[in-house]
Amino acid sequence: MQNIVRTFPSLSAMIEHADGATTMQDGDRRSRCEDESRTVFTGTESWAAAMRLTHRWDDGVAAIERMRVTIKAGDRTPHRMTVKSITPPGALDIAGVIAGDPAAGFYRRQQVMSTRKQRGKVIRVLINTGCSAFVTADTILRRGAAVLALVDMLEARGYRADIMGCAAITPKDRRTAVMEHRWQVKRPEQKVSLSALAFGLAHPSMHRRVVFSCREVEEYAARQYWGIGTYYGASVDSLIKDEVLRAGGIYLPQMHSGETQFESDDDAREWVSAQIERIMSGR
Repeated sequence: MQNIVRTFPSLSAMIEHADGATTMQDGDRRSRCEDESRTVFTGTESWAAAMRLTHRWDDGVAAIERMRVTIKAGDRTPHRMTVKSITPPGALDIAGVIAGDPAAGFYRRQQVMSTRKQRGKVIRVLINTGCSAFVTADTILRRGAAVLALVDMLEARGYRADIMGCAAITPKDRRTAVMEHRWQVKRPEQKVSLSALAFGLAHPSMHRRVVFSCREVEEYAARQYWGIGTYYGASVDSLIKDEVLRAGGIYLPQMHSGETQFESDDDAREWVSAQIERIMSGR
């Protein structure tokens, strides 16, 4: 079996595909299950309930905004500050440095100039939505908030963010061919809109209903090969992971049980800070 890669220009296009025809019976489709345990797992009681939240998830928007503010606490955005000093360019304002003046000497000017040089540069953020069954809705939500906080901070420094989601699997009993779905979350020229991005970035149903449904509408032979309808494959890294990282982008891998990276706001803040430091340093 060869790799299957589906790429969608938007969440709406992906949902339209996911809602297409299939020979699978609804009772066999995990994306359509409505029992109590599935409601906890997906965060929604049904496929229809998930669809109502795709562009208007008010509770999620409010929760993400609270988390995003907390994660961004203490961030400084140097390019928004003006630098006025009587100290000639290249000279060091000793008195100002001793007094703790953040605009003293040429250090501050260099920081601002370094930021301005990045204006317009695009950073790709690739988010693998794969997650084990025991990853909680709160952890998924916080990771989405961390991504949005990161984008805010990058754009405040003159960068532009290109956000894509992905979900890749191999057959559970043999790591061979990959089935991968990718979708555009935010283009570089688009502004961050919580109402438009919240569901796709941070709702459990994005992966556990929409991605599952995309797999369910594949041809019968593909569903059999990847185990769709039983275990839904084994989550793996995106086929373009290395390409994104080589270009200086950010890749968030699938989440496994027991990982703590996004289990608290402090952990999420530490991750965001590390990404900002890496990008600003050019590593």
